[in-house]
Amino acid sequence: MNQNRQIIQEQDSYQSCQFQSILLNFLNLQQDELVEIKQEDKIISCPQYHAFFLIGESEIPKNQQSQIKIQLLKVGSIKFGLGDYKRFTEQNNWPDLQGNVHHGCYLIDEYGFVYEHGKENKIYNLKDNNQKWNFQMCENDQIVLKINQERQTMTWKNCHKPEYIELNFDQKNLKLHPLIFLSGSSIKIINQRE
Repeated sequence: MNQNRQIIQEQDSYQSCQFQSILLNFLNLQQDELVEIKQEDKIISCPQYHAFFLIGESEIPKNQQSQIKIQLLKVGSIKFGLGDYKRFTEQNNWPDLQGNVHHGCYLIDEYGFVYEHGKENKIYNLKDNNQKWNFQMCENDQIVLKINQERQTMTWKNCHKPEYIELNFDQKNLKLHPLIFLSGSSIKIINQRE
């Protein structure tokens, strides 16, 4: 019974953390003429039969709790999360998510596949990269990614469903930036700082 109380208290303290929204500007948007930006850079679209990774300009702050929130307007193929800027550029802006577990990314796709840098996750005891979880993203879903530096966790939550995914990460050797993959998809960046 004490263990249950401890879990509830930990959940309550986590939920009471103040998360600051990250202003998303992407470094490589101008490198692809097929990627379309609308409404003051808040809506980003990538046509069908085309694929593109977007990497955020700013590193995730190491001294605060942060969050990124997107709305899925059209779902073809989407991956959403964080990536190490150096590893991303070393891989010519195209990380090998399935063939290399040291790709420097923490991403989830629309089917619930998780691409995780490294081989083990202590919370859920994942042993391999590219595992399918019970988490799906559909059109009009709002997905929030919360990064808790104190606990060294990142949590994806679908605002319309009860499921969530939480991963441990170690940011000491990684400079994590927001990272989004789009193909035949459109997203809206929401709740940005002004």
